[in-house]
Amino acid sequence: MPHLHQETFIEKALEKLKQHAFKSTRARNDILEAIAKHDKALSAYELQDLLKNEGKNYSAITIYRVIDTLLELDIVHKVHSINSFMKCCEHKNHLHRLLVCKSCHNVKPVERAATELHINGFAQVEVIDEVLGLCEKCH
Repeated sequence: MPHLHQETFIEKALEKLKQHAFKSTRARNDILEAIAKHDKALSAYELQDLLKNEGKNYSAITIYRVIDTLLELDIVHKVHSINSFMKCCEHKNHLHRLLVCKSCHNVKPVERAATELHINGFAQVEVIDEVLGLCEKCH
């Protein structure tokens, strides 16, 4: 399933922030726009560099705080294997398998079937479903 278009992603993200009583700040808007422009996962420092090139200077702490909020609201996903972040592609059941290129860090989300996990004694279980390999371009 393709990624949301940039404008649609930003509109949905701002609406979700508003629904959860978060203000639309300049930092949130700038970081959302930077994430929306790219289909690849970006680290906080890559985001910082992209924004700096546009004359927008944010500390890494500010970027991480904004990302934490976006993660909490499922607006972005963390790609654990490469410590980066990407926009949520809005699959129907919100369960993804991320195909991650080890070379260029391109990430392709693929919808997967919902499965229920029963893990005795654990709460707030998070399943990290990432597959590392080489994309068609890097292969």
